[in-house]
Amino acid sequence: MEPTCCAQILWNITRDFSTETGDTQQLVLLRKALALAIMATNGAGFPAPLEAAKQELATEAWKGCVNAVLAAEQDAKQTPAQQSPPRFLLLWPADGTGHPAETDPTLPLHWPRKGNQTPAPSLKIGPVLDGAQNKVWLFAYESIDTHVALTEDGDAGPGLFPRRHPPGARSLGLDARPTATVNKHQSAWALVLFIGAFAVSVFSMAWVYGAAELVQGAANELLKGVSVEESPAGTEPTLELKLGRSSVGDLLTEQVGDARVLDGELTKARENIQATKVKIQKDVEKLDALLTSSGSDTPNANEALGDAAPAPTDPAQRSELEGVRRRLKDHELEADKLDARAAELIKQKEEASDRATTLRCLAQVQARMNASVGTFGVRACGDALHREWKAKHQEAINRSDSWAKFLSSFGARTHVREQVSLMWPLATSTLAVLLLILSAGIALKGLFFGAIIDNRNRFSLSRLQQLSWTVVLFGGFTILGVFNIALLADFARDVGQLQAFADLSNAAAPELELVGLFPSMDPALWAVLGITVAVSPYISKHILTQKAIPEGAKTDVRNVEARVVKPDPLDQRPAPVQARWADLFTGEGKANAKQVDVSRLQHLVITLLLLGGYVVLLVEFVRTLDATAIMMAVLTGAPIFAAMPPVDATFVGLLAISHVGYLAFKAMPSSPEAG
Repeated sequence: MEPTCCAQILWNITRDFSTETGDTQQLVLLRKALALAIMATNGAGFPAPLEAAKQELATEAWKGCVNAVLAAEQDAKQTPAQQSPPRFLLLWPADGTGHPAETDPTLPLHWPRKGNQTPAPSLKIGPVLDGAQNKVWLFAYESIDTHVALTEDGDAGPGLFPRRHPPGARSLGLDARPTATVNKHQSAWALVLFIGAFAVSVFSMAWVYGAAELVQGAANELLKGVSVEESPAGTEPTLELKLGRSSVGDLLTEQVGDARVLDGELTKARENIQATKVKIQKDVEKLDALLTSSGSDTPNANEALGDAAPAPTDPAQRSELEGVRRRLKDHELEADKLDARAAELIKQKEEASDRATTLRCLAQVQARMNASVGTFGVRACGDALHREWKAKHQEAINRSDSWAKFLSSFGARTHVREQVSLMWPLATSTLAVLLLILSAGIALKGLFFGAIIDNRNRFSLSRLQQLSWTVVLFGGFTILGVFNIALLADFARDVGQLQAFADLSNAAAPELELVGLFPSMDPALWAVLGITVAVSPYISKHILTQKAIPEGAKTDVRNVEARVVKPDPLDQRPAPVQARWADLFTGEGKANAKQVDVSRLQHLVITLLLLGGYVVLLVEFVRTLDATAIMMAVLTGAPIFAAMPPVDATFVGLLAISHVGYLAFKAMPSSPEAG
């Protein structure tokens, strides 16, 4: 801790202290003991630093605080490291036995008197007179009864007691500013959000795993019997997919020829059906004419076709009528046979079309593996994979395997426009990270957005950037990695087993090589992470630390005249609940706390634009997966997501310039803006 800060904390506590008899020895010892404890705890549990006004710098009280800090520094250098000063200090009246008295009901203090874990004071200095002219002593303890201190006094941390606040509330010291109280309801909310984050993360992983299982089953069905061979083509060998001994290209050519033959047969069958219908229509018309000319009472030809219909009296007409009836029946039987043949041909054509689609998909995979031009965006694999996807889903529903049904229930809902999609699992994964951050905010500050509130109780722009990139990048990274693992876990196991066998048997190592299952990050993306998560927050914190130290305080604590009021004191709030979203674009000093800081506003806008652009890029990255890439992954072990979505130099440059401008203006002393 800086000596000046220690002196300011001591000044806040003892500026009004005096002695009853004029003997200042006890006050000197008390200040020195306090200074030792402040430095040992780095100010934790003590009041906030308080600056002395310019006219107060020459007073004996301020000089006494400075001298106490210097003496404490000297003692700390000479004292062995294992002999640390007492960490729990109490300013309180004493009773007749030399222990803290029970005299002040307005400031409850239970831990020295309740329970049996608090030892006797290891040090007692006094008496001195406090600001209200009450006689108090400084009691020092090595430890206190933690349980009693928490339940009765609301605080068991090291530092100076009493904490002037109601029991059960957290505090920082004697004049502690009001702070957030994390009550039971807020703690319950924090626990609920933490459990919710865990549940949502498991849900999103199960969703991705189910989709990968369904996709893998469909792809394996399409790749059944497929092998990869090298065939020379010109100067460089190319990869060729085969089914048995036939290449995919030859099979596709045959399939196209067979489809044309089926088309011809189907066209001919439909023509025959039409011709037969014409014959039937002519026979019906002739039958109507015969019945009309014979004077039959049968109202129409349809009723006359039955065996019970009355026959004409003329033998010639009767013979002709019977002939028409026979021809009608023959034509109807012929029509039924033609319809059956047409239905069979249609089914064969659909099967041939599906087979051709599968072969076109395999040809597409072969072209992609050979890096051929124009091999991206073809729908053959998407159509084939979706067909098998639906078949596998229905198969899982019909089976009694509850695990398969569970996974298929997730996977069946993971598609957009009949293509595999991870858009909704990505949303749930980022939601899980967000819920975890909200849980931490409630646990620490009692507010949902407490994680982006700094120790000055302001919304921090640096923290907002850190957490925003954490939500986006790690939510996406988790989903992409889990999908790769779920899709290629069997392949990774087999490659590892083959490699282990080769090592044991001194056989030739397998040619298969497993690429990393977790997506890699482009160097530009690492630069983005470094700027937003590490470099910028560190420099920002360093600037704020330096601005919190008055001019001249870094040189010599004894230089009293150099200690003037800070030219640009930082804006601080009494409690986290007073943080405002406007803090993200207003000044950080008291002088400009209500003025728009153009550098911060510009930095916020650029951050939102770049972050939003990357979110859109990530969503489009997973919105619809290339079915050809999925087939390649299952066939060769190449991961679907080999890398996170990359960013270019312009993206990184704009982000870097934004941070440089933000930090440069942050380092400047704040001043009120002219109207």
